[in-house]
Amino acid sequence: ISFSLAPGERVGLVGPNGSGKSTLIRLVADLLQVRRGSVTIDGRPNHTRASREQLCYIASNDTLPQFLTGREYIELMHRLYRTTPDAAAVDDLLDRYQMGARQFDLIEDYSHGMRKKIQLVSALSLGRPLTIIDETLNGVDVDALFEFEIDAARIADDRGLLLCSHDFRLLENVCDRVIVL
Repeated sequence: ISFSLAPGERVGLVGPNGSGKSTLIRLVADLLQVRRGSVTIDGRPNHTRASREQLCYIASNDTLPQFLTGREYIELMHRLYRTTPDAAAVDDLLDRYQMGARQFDLIEDYSHGMRKKIQLVSALSLGRPLTIIDETLNGVDVDALFEFEIDAARIADDRGLLLCSHDFRLLENVCDRVIVL
């Protein structure tokens, strides 16, 4: 496969189970080693620190540190990227994703959908040049999907979005183009 994703572009990735969507995303995020070919981010090999700092990857699972609150998880993610979260922007995201009242609860008490929403809030607040979302929207409520469609349009203002989903309607609404595997 060969494709590019320009700043300001939203690209969807769709295909049947086992077609390699998650594997491709893990290769881009340098979680798997490329055996043949190459992956570059902003002209640099994806395995360099500078490339990895350019992206935020949200996995399809909802495995998060159980002993943290949602707010602590967001702050941890920002510390890992050596950034300070914009408190007002985080508060706005938490409220819009209906997590404001639960942000100080332990993640162990979150439902599956709430874990997914806290992952989204974290990624959106990080504002990396490339945001990669692998099936994270499966299991979130309709209101959160609506908010994500709004936020995806904002992502495209100056950043790239690679979105993997089986929800073709979502991909059509959010993405500039869709790659079918």
